[in-house]
Amino acid sequence: MIYMIAPILYALFKIQVVNANFWILMVIWAPGYFLLHYVMGDTSGMGDTAKIRNERWGEVQETFFAPYLFIPVILESLGIKAKKFKVTAKNVTYSLKDKLYILPYLTLWTITLVAIVKFNYGKYGSEILVGSVITFWLLMHFVNLSMCLFISMGRPVYRKNERFIRQVTGSVQSSDGQWHPILTEDVSEGGVAFQTTDGPVKDIAEGDTIKLTVKHQDFDVQLSGKVARISHRDDTTIYSVQVTVAPDKNRDHYLQLIYDGANKTLPSVQDTWVTPFDELYMNLVVRARTYERKLSRRFNRF
Repeated sequence: MIYMIAPILYALFKIQVVNANFWILMVIWAPGYFLLHYVMGDTSGMGDTAKIRNERWGEVQETFFAPYLFIPVILESLGIKAKKFKVTAKNVTYSLKDKLYILPYLTLWTITLVAIVKFNYGKYGSEILVGSVITFWLLMHFVNLSMCLFISMGRPVYRKNERFIRQVTGSVQSSDGQWHPILTEDVSEGGVAFQTTDGPVKDIAEGDTIKLTVKHQDFDVQLSGKVARISHRDDTTIYSVQVTVAPDKNRDHYLQLIYDGANKTLPSVQDTWVTPFDELYMNLVVRARTYERKLSRRFNRF
């Protein structure tokens, strides 16, 4: 929290936390800062997680927890200990109380944005160069806080169980009794997403109770369920079904289908050339498209 607030104090109120001129910072601070990032990036790139984790995401994680650990850490330092252990809720609901957790990040994000604008407004040439350290500091916090906003805003969760990408063949029975060939997109203990390989089926609608089979080795797993959602991706119709499976060989094969293999839903490689600003831009684009689809659906209803 002090690390975030220090440049804001100087940018907005001229309260100097570090007493040093620009060139001393370049000689003393800059080499240490970039060496720290190099070493942290090198050490965090060891082992099986080398391709998906880096030091930048560590900063985002620290920023995310900081507002809610700040006061408890101070109280613990003063000997005031928590009497109850709070367990994180495992449900997938997103209530008004959950939305209020965004306020610390939104407040810090707004103040940081104001500080960036005010500190650089009206400056030219050497003034911008001298203030570049403060601007750089503020921009890094701005990116981290933006990521924290995205995390706290959450995203739609349609399943209670982790889903795994599994593309296997099977068949689904529509309301007219006909069976249609399918190819699964992903599976979980409570659901299956699939597409029909012979084209969209008019006799399958949201809320319908259906029967389907999925292939595992030489066994046809028998499933039954309710169509929870029908979505469209390009020219493909995706059916998402909440399924139940009998506690016999069907369940054994179904669990093996889900968990016998890596979770391909999760990224396995992170592009080292993607900067924090690229990540911020990609998040903005994805969320903008999501809101655009929601608005278009509302207008289509009218």
